[in-house]
Amino acid sequence: MLLFASFRFRSCWTVLFLLGSAGIVVSLWTYFDNDRTATFLLEKGPLRHDAFWQTAFYLHLVSSTVCLLSGPALMFRRLIRHRRFHRWIGYLHLNSVLWMAAPTGLMLSVNAKGGVLSAIGFAITGMLWWLATWQGYRSARGCRYAEHAKWMIRSYSLALGAVWFRLLQIAMAYGIPILTGKETYVASVWLSLVASLLVAESSVIALFRQSEKAVEHQRRGDQRPADSVSGEALTSLSVSVSPSVEVLS
Repeated sequence: MLLFASFRFRSCWTVLFLLGSAGIVVSLWTYFDNDRTATFLLEKGPLRHDAFWQTAFYLHLVSSTVCLLSGPALMFRRLIRHRRFHRWIGYLHLNSVLWMAAPTGLMLSVNAKGGVLSAIGFAITGMLWWLATWQGYRSARGCRYAEHAKWMIRSYSLALGAVWFRLLQIAMAYGIPILTGKETYVASVWLSLVASLLVAESSVIALFRQSEKAVEHQRRGDQRPADSVSGEALTSLSVSVSPSVEVLS
């Protein structure tokens, strides 16, 4: 997966986060069980009966499910090579984030568990997620595919903040038992944001360093201008180290 390009044992990290995403998707659908009320909803008290909040909450569940399921398909080189598939899945993913998942996340952050600090953390995450996705869309429309790849890696990394959040909650609950439930929750919100940003930027740097090396390698054996070779390398898979196939142009 492109997102974990800078990680050692990146296959293990990929599997971990794919399983984490799948687990979240399964857990989200328990909120549609009419036989019992989920603990999270019980904690919201009367707010869970508010029509506006309910609409935002369930739209967020559905759109987040779409994002978590479609995101991996946009991060594997072999799938990116299939232009039509990539465009259709990308269209679904972009619209889910821009018009539902991120905006409803911002709405729900106002009443976040954990108080003001959690609310601010979720709001910043939602705004950065929307902005990264919007920049990814604009760069794709402008045929700036290398830039598009960078922004979508950032967008997907922020989406996986949901997985980081739950992993950190579990780790701190068992590893730092002196923290209260609220302290653990607030710390998980902010640490998941930091982790998402660090992973995204380290992956972008690693991938484009690979691309530069591929360009240099090809240029040594190819007499074409460096700019031409560079353009092919960055356009082909947006961040691929294989500069020979144009798949997004």
